[in-house]
Amino acid sequence: MWANGGQIGGKETLQFLGFWLSFISIVLLIIPFASLSHNPGVIKDTSWTVAKASSSSSDITVKQYVGLRLVVVTCDGDLCPEQQDHFKWTDADCVEDFCDECLDATDGTITAAVVGLITMFPQITTNLQRSSPAGDLHCQKFMGMLTSLLGFVGGIISLYSYQSGCYTNLPSTINGYDVTYHLGPSYYCMLFATMFKPVDFLINLVIPVPAQGYWKQPEEENALNSTFIDTNSKY
Repeated sequence: MWANGGQIGGKETLQFLGFWLSFISIVLLIIPFASLSHNPGVIKDTSWTVAKASSSSSDITVKQYVGLRLVVVTCDGDLCPEQQDHFKWTDADCVEDFCDECLDATDGTITAAVVGLITMFPQITTNLQRSSPAGDLHCQKFMGMLTSLLGFVGGIISLYSYQSGCYTNLPSTINGYDVTYHLGPSYYCMLFATMFKPVDFLINLVIPVPAQGYWKQPEEENALNSTFIDTNSKY
């Protein structure tokens, strides 16, 4: 990882930047992965969409936290039958079209949450591999670019599908209640992790692969090797 007499070169710096971006992405993607949980407390902290319903005629505020497998409902007010409840998506009692659309959106996002986290490990391995002289190979460059590009395209498609199916299409009134929505932490964590991927793609693109698979050795080491070869050639 070190070159030019112990100084960190531009290639190493860029690859370390890619490594840290990949590391941060892994941390971010843990949040949407955790939204697969069946624990109501976890879903409230890692929701994808949060709905808030209120009515001027009753002192009740209802919030709904949407996870990928579980939905948590909280109620604040003296007339609330329960302070908190939850149900699985498969048990949802809703016949409206937007319910089916939201269910389809969460089903599709499950794959994105799992695959997005798993594919980060080959990406971060490539960053480390290319940061060492012996590991900077054409195949590593290609894999680094490919995983970043596919991850970016897949992430954008998944985020757009989720937003279309479980956010922008949701009604503003339900059973006389005014409802407002905002996207939760899982959505934004995946969005930021996805936005890092083009940077990693460009890092792998602009760093050339050395002709012999490793970077130029320091001049002192080359001179020493040349002297050693000339000395041995006399015998």
